[in-house]
Amino acid sequence: MIKHFTVIGVGQIGGVFAQGALRLGARVQAFTRQRPLTSQDQLEPDELIVVSTPEGEHERVFAAIPESLYSHVCLVQNELLLIGAEQLTSANWGMIWFSKKAGTGIDVCGTNAFVGPQAEAFAEVLRASNLEAETVRAAERGRIAAEKYAFILALNALGLLRESSFEKRSLVSEFLAEKALIEDLVKESCRLSALCNHLDDLNTASHRKVSEGLKALAHLPAGGRSSRQRIERGYQRAMSLNQASAFPRLFASL
Repeated sequence: MIKHFTVIGVGQIGGVFAQGALRLGARVQAFTRQRPLTSQDQLEPDELIVVSTPEGEHERVFAAIPESLYSHVCLVQNELLLIGAEQLTSANWGMIWFSKKAGTGIDVCGTNAFVGPQAEAFAEVLRASNLEAETVRAAERGRIAAEKYAFILALNALGLLRESSFEKRSLVSEFLAEKALIEDLVKESCRLSALCNHLDDLNTASHRKVSEGLKALAHLPAGGRSSRQRIERGYQRAMSLNQASAFPRLFASL
């Protein structure tokens, strides 16, 4: 039974976790950039903590969490790689496969996956909101992280195509008809994401998961306001690996 639950970063995703924990009868407390968690805030010994903050903020967040509770923390990977958090091996990781925008419902694009000592508890929180969630072995953490980042790369690459002056398409569905384009984007996104997650490559099942995720969001606009920023960051990572030329489709609109 989950009794004490903390959400750090109460955006759209963090809010879904908070609602799920409330449905399970937990006491829920939330922290934001305006009211961040500090070492003076009380955390119970059985506290479960979701960290749903932008990339690069994990070091600041963990500075306020007792090390004895690291195994009760779940780092949520929704948009970007958890750069700088790889050393937190005792923490739980959650790969989120749904979209939630302000004023809209939840759009599911896959099964949420959790890994870590409290993975089942965090999965239970999402199930309380009628979202599918599974737990995976620690050895699979790199793979499930790479699959989600590949999906983000592919979706935002479509967003850049949408922004191009010669492009008239808007929805994901309008790009899905071009099978060669989608296949190339998925292949390149999976390859770059694998490299960023220190893997050789992702297999056919992972490619299929990324493709199915795009199909599930067919009714939504391709990419978003930060598509260029995300693809540019992917390009920088490819440059650091001396691999930028290996992804012509992914970076075509830069």
